[in-house]
Amino acid sequence: TETPEVSPLLAEERAEAMAALEGLERQEEIAATEASAGPGAGPGAGAASTPASGKGSLTPSAASSAAVEAALEPLEPLEPLERLEPLEPRGEGDIGVDDGGVGALEESVSLAPKSNVSTTVTTTGPHGPHPTLFCWSHMQPNTTEEVLIRKQLEKRASIFACNGFAVISTKRIDIGTLDFPVLTWENTAPSVGMGQYGINGQKTDSYLNTETFLIAWDSLISSGQIWAFDFIVKVDPDCVFFPDRLRSHVKEDVGQTVYYPNCGKYGSGPKLYGSLEVFSVSALGAYQDRVHECKNLPWQGWGEDYYMQHCMDMMGVSAHFDGNQVGDHRCIAAPCSDWTKAAFHDFKEPEDWMQCFNEAIGQVE
Repeated sequence: TETPEVSPLLAEERAEAMAALEGLERQEEIAATEASAGPGAGPGAGAASTPASGKGSLTPSAASSAAVEAALEPLEPLEPLERLEPLEPRGEGDIGVDDGGVGALEESVSLAPKSNVSTTVTTTGPHGPHPTLFCWSHMQPNTTEEVLIRKQLEKRASIFACNGFAVISTKRIDIGTLDFPVLTWENTAPSVGMGQYGINGQKTDSYLNTETFLIAWDSLISSGQIWAFDFIVKVDPDCVFFPDRLRSHVKEDVGQTVYYPNCGKYGSGPKLYGSLEVFSVSALGAYQDRVHECKNLPWQGWGEDYYMQHCMDMMGVSAHFDGNQVGDHRCIAAPCSDWTKAAFHDFKEPEDWMQCFNEAIGQVE
């Protein structure tokens, strides 16, 4: 059996009882010696064997037995210490970013309100300039759109200057190399024709391409790759686009649920023109949650930009008109030298695209 743990106080009491026992035993020895010597054997003879007060007094032998029993009585064990509860994490995080591509964020989180212990949690997210942009284009293979995309990748311009990017096409194509091969995302898409505004409920003179882009948006959302960014930007291949300029247009709206109509040509109100479409990440989160409502709209005679604007408006997403976002020949044009614009459209031939790009950055030959 295990010996119970004894407190210092009880141990001291036991020591005192043992000392008393030894004293009584010593007195018994002296009394026995004096009794054997007879009367007059010396001072105190017979004192130990005669009770001082008579009835109820213990003899030395009785006292010894009582002391022994008291000394040997089991001692109460110590109460176990109360178990300490684990500390709860709390504190604010400091998120740090640096330049270049998609990488890791370090988030330092203070733990334990009752201590100075801290730890570091590593998560993934976009690095580079803020606000962070995920930019994408839909490319028709074996057309001038492919030539434009390859040229943009070569110069690391347009969508390839964003924090993250994707090119969606109907084929899997290697379009070039950065620090890694860049491949298109492959989506099956139907062939599309041109619309005629006002005919059979059609709302565009451009391509009836809504279904193609519905599939593309579904691919982006289901990939999970867009959610770490502040804004998602759809860019036409024939658009000369400068992500660094766009950041200055949208930086005040980080964390808001917004999209940006960009054409103020019509008296019926600002329109979203599809050469450049900018949505906050939470606006696309709303789209993800209510996509079935949007797809129930009568979009078959619409262009993709008309569909996205009506969907955003139906959901109550804030529309922040930006008349300086794009200089667009189809709305209000602007010279490529206009530094207030984040993009210019449309430049379908590669030579025209490069001419506008060089003019915009002040490198006209």
